[in-house]
Amino acid sequence: MVDLDLGHEIADIPPGVRDIVLDDVLGYYAQADGVPAFTLRDADGAPVARFGDGGPDVSGEPSDLLAWLSGRSDGTALTGPGELPTLPPWI
Repeated sequence: MVDLDLGHEIADIPPGVRDIVLDDVLGYYAQADGVPAFTLRDADGAPVARFGDGGPDVSGEPSDLLAWLSGRSDGTALTGPGELPTLPPWI
């Protein structure tokens, strides 16, 4: 859930707004310390972002990627090799 457990989820965010927030989160992680190497891909396999040397691929729907990157999900909706990379906190 998002925002004080009022029943809203990341998937409820309109796509245009979601994409703006996703870009912001990706920009943060591009400059943050302690981000592990991995490649983020959309559900079709197209690259979304690459961190470090690329490392393992993590893929999913945009709302699921945003939920995981922003710490609102444990990433169970995403596809990756074994455990997902451990991210430093966003904001």
